[in-house]
Amino acid sequence: MPKAETIIATLAFCVAVMSLYYTVEQNRASQEHNRLSVVPHLTFQWEERNDLYRIWIKNTGIGPAKISRFELFVDDKPIGDSQNGGWNDVLAMLSDAASGTELDFEWFEEGDGFGSGEERTLLKFRVPRNVAERMIAALNPDTEEGDRKAKEALINKVHTGLLESAENSLKRLKIRISYSSFYGEKQEPIEFQFKN
Repeated sequence: MPKAETIIATLAFCVAVMSLYYTVEQNRASQEHNRLSVVPHLTFQWEERNDLYRIWIKNTGIGPAKISRFELFVDDKPIGDSQNGGWNDVLAMLSDAASGTELDFEWFEEGDGFGSGEERTLLKFRVPRNVAERMIAALNPDTEEGDRKAKEALINKVHTGLLESAENSLKRLKIRISYSSFYGEKQEPIEFQFKN
């Protein structure tokens, strides 16, 4: 009989070890599943409509992103200040290109969260047509009725020139964002550079 007891004890021990192994593997698989189910995926979006330019970022992943670094470059040289992530230099560049532009911007700090499905506008600016109108009016305030068509053509030409100048300034800008999942897994940094 002692032989049967030994066999039963050995089998019970084997079942216990197999159960422990199965539990550990299930726990590992569950953790891996949880990690994969919250992976963020940030993408840049770009819009150019009439006299409006907009750059925004969207989290198309299924988990939140944790921003680790926000960088701006002009002519491939890093820029930045403690006030607003470097946008002062970019705004100065765009304002020089087209004075009177309407500008709005946002930036990220290290550790900022960015939820799944969330989108934020990083830069939005307009070069309104009335900027060209004011420039022409300042140069030639007295316009006769017959000169209106010529004045309108000149306003269009100046406005087009201001838009081209702003676009050329944008071509000098690059934005890079480094981020990770909330599990701490680093994701591939994303970059935006204006292309025509």
